[in-house]
Amino acid sequence: MGASKARPMGSDYSGLLSTKLENGILTKTFNDSKRECAYRCILTVNARHLRYSEWIEIENGTKPECDIVETKCFPMTSKEKPDFEYLHAQIYRKDTKPKTGSTQVPSVHIIIIDSMSHSSLLRAMPKTVETLKLDFGAIPFPHLNKIGINSRPNGFGFLLGKQIRNISKSPISVGYRSDYKNHDETCFKPLDDDQHVFSLFKASGYKNVYLEDWFADVFTYPNCTGFARYEMDHTMKPFFLRLGLDLRRRGYDSTTIRKSVQKGYKIDEILIPQLERFLDAYPDHPKFSLTWNTYMAHDENNNLFQADALFNDFFTRNKKKFHNSFIFFMGDHGMRFGDIRRTMIGELEDSNPALMVVLPETIRKNSELVDTVVQNSEQLISHYDLFATFVDIANAKHNNGKELVLHGSSILQTLPQPRTCDRLRIPIEFCTCIYPKLSQSTTSVNAESQLIASKLVENINKVIEADKLLHHICVPLMLNLNTSILVDEFQADNNYTVYFVTFNANPGNGSYRAYAGRQKDDNFTTYPQLAPIFETESVFGYDSETNMWIVYFFAVVIVMIGLIIPLTEFLCSVLTLRKLRKIRQHISAHTFKLHKNLIIVLIIQITLPNVMILAPTVVVVLAAWLQWPYNNIIAEGTLMLCSFHSVIDNLIMLIAITPYRRTLKRIIVRRTLKVSIDRSLNVDPKSTLNVRSTHYRTMSTVASNSFYQQRTQSRRPSNRQF
Repeated sequence: MGASKARPMGSDYSGLLSTKLENGILTKTFNDSKRECAYRCILTVNARHLRYSEWIEIENGTKPECDIVETKCFPMTSKEKPDFEYLHAQIYRKDTKPKTGSTQVPSVHIIIIDSMSHSSLLRAMPKTVETLKLDFGAIPFPHLNKIGINSRPNGFGFLLGKQIRNISKSPISVGYRSDYKNHDETCFKPLDDDQHVFSLFKASGYKNVYLEDWFADVFTYPNCTGFARYEMDHTMKPFFLRLGLDLRRRGYDSTTIRKSVQKGYKIDEILIPQLERFLDAYPDHPKFSLTWNTYMAHDENNNLFQADALFNDFFTRNKKKFHNSFIFFMGDHGMRFGDIRRTMIGELEDSNPALMVVLPETIRKNSELVDTVVQNSEQLISHYDLFATFVDIANAKHNNGKELVLHGSSILQTLPQPRTCDRLRIPIEFCTCIYPKLSQSTTSVNAESQLIASKLVENINKVIEADKLLHHICVPLMLNLNTSILVDEFQADNNYTVYFVTFNANPGNGSYRAYAGRQKDDNFTTYPQLAPIFETESVFGYDSETNMWIVYFFAVVIVMIGLIIPLTEFLCSVLTLRKLRKIRQHISAHTFKLHKNLIIVLIIQITLPNVMILAPTVVVVLAAWLQWPYNNIIAEGTLMLCSFHSVIDNLIMLIAITPYRRTLKRIIVRRTLKVSIDRSLNVDPKSTLNVRSTHYRTMSTVASNSFYQQRTQSRRPSNRQF
């Protein structure tokens, strides 16, 4: 890594690789008496913490005694402001006198490209595949089946041979319990004393190296402990913790170093040169290596096309070094997201990681064993079988005095039959076996598909609630009824039907795929949906069992609507009326009556929304939540009450307020009088329009004169003497 040539990128020294580490010797690449350089070693404490040595000045012939070396260069006048910072990697061997001769024990090398499926390997890396087949006699295993959704459960499968999730008992599975008591044991208990492959091979005399190009590896993702002692002979962990890719606020990452390293190298090509150094460092020892390339294809599978030349050259260049080695060139799972996952082949590839196995030259001469491996390559295998194979190669019987847990079988031996997903502890949702469908796929939003999808959403929400991490960062999901639901139906046996369902859920309108099942002629438990009622998103993705805050919220709402708001309104009304009575003697009877009527109308107006809107809405929610019968009828009644609220409110105002009431009465009387006159005269209203108008005007004149006389008489001065 230190052998890269310096590339001038300007007149200042910051654009040059000012230091070089080659063949264990660290040197400066410039000759300037006004600048100096220093280095320090970066050592691993555990999976998340580092330890630094003191800074040492770089002189001619400096030999750092560590794998990861940090360098910096600076002007003599300003040592605290370096103009160059960099990271170098090597394999430092402490025993400087290798044993003579070579070992007869075969080495084991596991090279993983994250998210590489069997099909994507064949599509994108044809040169590498051809080289492995022709020059190494590699045997493809096209039926490797993943056992978990992402890298962590799959990594535990082939690196520790253990299951970290329960498989529920059902008509399609006998059920399998996790090898760990709970999530805390898998995540927060250190793995140093567990049956991991590093301890098995180290106990058998192997030198080991762990190369991973991501700060959170399969053992520590997302926030787990991993290894507390980190007893591997060599590792790249300090390099990538210091580099700080996808890592912030840890105190180790350096922006300057990251920029310098990225100028000189592609991040996804750093591990392979380090693996090659490991091969050169121990010609006299059996070697075990785990190289996990995460950045290469995890986010973009098309990057595999570029990686083809890198791996083809690597295997070709090191053919002789691998002559006595097992090579497992593989993926942990396929591509888990992107447009390819919208296709059936993408769905299959996700569960079908790549695997090509290279046998040592001596074993390749054993035709019987090779025939066994070839026959096994045509069968369904899982990651548990790979761990059993590693145990077989290491000839391990115990781990720290404990019997090894084995859920699989070595691919170097005849595999037991039958090979079904359930027997191999492969959950049905990841099983690549294709079962016959009862009918063609249906895409619709009918009652049955909604019912199945609703139960699946309910189950997802329960998982979110139960998981400590997800519970704090995820909100419960709601089935999106505005999108189609795809249902595939399979017959598991005569009495059980399996459904593979694709549906969308909010928030985010994410697409989900899951399996569901039911006994023959048995209905799913109904799950209330409010979306058809309110023509909006269903609020019943919020289940009281999965989100207790919803319970608290509704309890507060019910108390507010049923107690606090009515009590407040009642108290305000009583206090206002009492205040009005106190001032009664200071106002006229007419004014008192007017204010009293206005207060009563106001009380009615603020009470109506509670009675006709808020309270019925709470009843609807409770009816759907508690699955009351006839909840649809209750909801329709609530909508009717909401619609009539304004009508009733206006009608009460017309009746309660005296001027409005008199006007309304006058209008009604006039309408009634018109009808009575027409009927009494027995005339056609259209033909006698003018006569009727004259008659009405005469009546109005008489009424006006009578009213005027009354008003005049009332205003005449009285004869009473004062």
